[in-house]
Amino acid sequence: MFKVMLFKEIRQHVLTFRFGAALITTFVLVIASVFILADDYQRRRDTYSKLAEEAAINLRDCRVPSYLEPVVHYPPSPLGIFAQGKERQLGNTVKINRWEVPSEASGSLMDNLLLAAQPQFDILAVFTIVVSLFGVLFSYDSLSGEKETGTLKYVCSHGPKRGLIFTAKFVAGSLVLCIPICISMLLGLIILQFVHGITFEPLHWLSIVSMIGSGIIYGSVFIALGMLCSSLVRRSSVALILALLLWTTCVIIIPRLSPGVASSLHPLPSPSEIDLLKQTSREELQQEIESQTSEVQSRYSNLGFWGSLGNYQTILRWGTPDAFHIFPEYVRLIEPAQQDRARTIWNLEREHQLEQVRQADYSDWFSLISPSHHLRKIFTVLAGTSFEYYAEFMEYARRYRNDLLNNMKNKGYFGENAIEFVTQVPLDVGISEEKFQERLAQIREGLGEGANWEDVISEEHWDRLPADLIPAFSFEIGKPRFELFLWPLFSLVIALLLVFTLGLVTFLKYDVR
Repeated sequence: MFKVMLFKEIRQHVLTFRFGAALITTFVLVIASVFILADDYQRRRDTYSKLAEEAAINLRDCRVPSYLEPVVHYPPSPLGIFAQGKERQLGNTVKINRWEVPSEASGSLMDNLLLAAQPQFDILAVFTIVVSLFGVLFSYDSLSGEKETGTLKYVCSHGPKRGLIFTAKFVAGSLVLCIPICISMLLGLIILQFVHGITFEPLHWLSIVSMIGSGIIYGSVFIALGMLCSSLVRRSSVALILALLLWTTCVIIIPRLSPGVASSLHPLPSPSEIDLLKQTSREELQQEIESQTSEVQSRYSNLGFWGSLGNYQTILRWGTPDAFHIFPEYVRLIEPAQQDRARTIWNLEREHQLEQVRQADYSDWFSLISPSHHLRKIFTVLAGTSFEYYAEFMEYARRYRNDLLNNMKNKGYFGENAIEFVTQVPLDVGISEEKFQERLAQIREGLGEGANWEDVISEEHWDRLPADLIPAFSFEIGKPRFELFLWPLFSLVIALLLVFTLGLVTFLKYDVR
């Protein structure tokens, strides 16, 4: 009996105009998204490769440890074609600086920032809006429509239980909704493979299959929602209005409203606190340096620009060779003080970021009743474009900075080897003035006739930095973290079971006459 009813419902769905509209609409939107976003991904991937290569060349060519400021880039995810998430909204470039703990990335891989700011209609949007809408349209008249024609009364009078009828209609609607989803996604993947030449790893394929499966569950939620509305009223027109109202609330209103509610319930502290700390800490550091170097400045009045807070090359270039005699003392003062200041500022910035995370958690809790919220979480986590991946990248950048600083400390660049930190000129700061000048004369002679102080400290005559000074940075994107999508998937399944159960209970009490 169930099999007969199931095939009957499937045949009725397939022969309707709604099925043809769903098939064509889903196909057109998925294929268009694949073409547009695949080209976009390839451009961003090429830009990333170019920037990464330039950063590597600059790193290899750097010859002064104090000039060393590596740049790391956040790679685009190949699965961002399916769900762009936060990838286009957040920066992708972090410059590693000794005097600043990186708190956020800057820059963009997009060549047109105006287009980057515009919302893109990706495959996630197709599922979120189109699939859910057709799920409602497939089912809003599944019960009330047959009641109006008298078919429902006839079917119920011939013995099948109402639970069997309801289940057959639900399964049929879900299976029919799978047809445009599977056909469109299959053709989209073929285009990605054979037209754009984008290949995926085995874990990527598992992510894609998980996305499709989650999208089908999501569409089934709205099949059940339409059937619930159909079992609550007598007329199909009223059921359609009620179903569209619930669809609008779940898909559009709640996801758009939740950030505003969260910001009202948990307002963020003013960022001016961070700006004030940066300004005051810089002024205090400036005063401390001036007070501790006043004696040195009086003895070496021609060293130049001591107030520049560590502009070492300016001091050397505009000073005299005498600067080498006191330079280690200056570096030992500047570097620890600046790095302590950076840690103090970062501690405050981290507190502000934790408050932002708490506000986002409030928004997530408010959105729990929205199936589209859970689907978005699933897609972005599986695609590697959720905020969690960006936060992990920033943590990798901060660890990379710590490794670089530790390497410099181990080489004594902030202490006894301060001269090597700013120049590769082999000068011993402990020797007498006479020996010092002899060494300078030898260096000038090695550089050629007429060499002056500028030539002595010019980095073009120096060797490249030792390989063990620069740590390796490695961060891979696109590897799905399946543990992060289990909770939203569980929530989506619970929503499906809840709506299905409510619809079934309502239909059991439904007057079919």
